[in-house]
Amino acid sequence: MGWKSVAAGGALTLAGAMTLAVGVSVGGEAAHDPDRPVRSEPGGSQSSSIVQGIAGRLVTASGHPVAGARITAQSLDPTGGPIPEIAILSDAEGRFDWPLRPGRYRLAALIDGREVAAATAVVEPHRVSTLELSATP
Repeated sequence: MGWKSVAAGGALTLAGAMTLAVGVSVGGEAAHDPDRPVRSEPGGSQSSSIVQGIAGRLVTASGHPVAGARITAQSLDPTGGPIPEIAILSDAEGRFDWPLRPGRYRLAALIDGREVAAATAVVEPHRVSTLELSATP
């Protein structure tokens, strides 16, 4: 699994590692309220090399991966600092890994400049939150 930094234009290859996670669907009939936070919890099985941040996957309503979508993050904390990357891209499997500082974030998936999914996630110290975003047509 890999992620690409849009701001730097480079690519990193990420190796597998166990994460602590919980999933959430966004969009379609199983829409998640993007203002309700998703918190990381033990027991997830998604592999990621990050030790803190958000590991996610963007899929269509039928469950097919969405590659090349631009994923953006916005800090929702009043004291939240700048986020190092402007955006990251989903890989061929629709996956993305984003190391982020602890805090509350709004993540949005964009295709051709149009938001197709969004969710709020909470990153806790030394934990990885996972999201499964379902793109709306």
